Amino acid sequence: MQILSTPWIPIALAFVAGMATLLVFRMLWPALTRHRTDRALTQRAAWFHDRVVGFREQATTLDQHSNEYVAVFSDDHWSSLMKMLNQLETVDRQIQRLLQGGRTEDARTLLGYICDSRRNSSMEQLSAGLDEVAQELLNWEQTVHAMLRRVISNLETATVTTERISSTASQKRKQPTLVTLADIKKKLLEDESFITDG
Repeated sequence: MQILSTPWIPIALAFVAGMATLLVFRMLWPALTRHRTDRALTQRAAWFHDRVVGFREQATTLDQHSNEYVAVFSDDHWSSLMKMLNQLETVDRQIQRLLQGGRTEDARTLLGYICDSRRNSSMEQLSAGLDEVAQELLNWEQTVHAMLRRVISNLETATVTTERISSTASQKRKQPTLVTLADIKKKLLEDESFITDG
């Protein structure tokens, strides 16, 4: 009875309980951090996917006017933009395959390479089907913005010139070209503002 009333027993019990809590915490911590980093990876992959889809939608909107302004859509600016978008879509599909296959570290490496524009030695393992793509995609957001701006500028010039020459009305089934161009330019400016502020 006297042993239970000594002051060191509650201290010893508190110590054992504390050690057990610490052991449980150490066992659960990696799972908790892995879940958090996997969620961040998924969000980053979704962000990249949304950016690529958004750029493709802008290009598709511009392409609606390709029949009217064949020269603009036959030049190097348009073909370079299409090539860049195809490459970004290839990378996006590769990232999605890696994530679906449970290769999260490979997906993280590829996303880091694309989004951070830094070379990574482990990138060599991932770039089997992406060799020609890798170098061209550095600073891809700024490059796509610049390409879209060039195409828009060429379309504006062609539209103004065409409207001066011909006073015929635009087809009713779609927006006038200058309205479409203004909409996309506005989106690009908002996007650039968001990128520089963020």
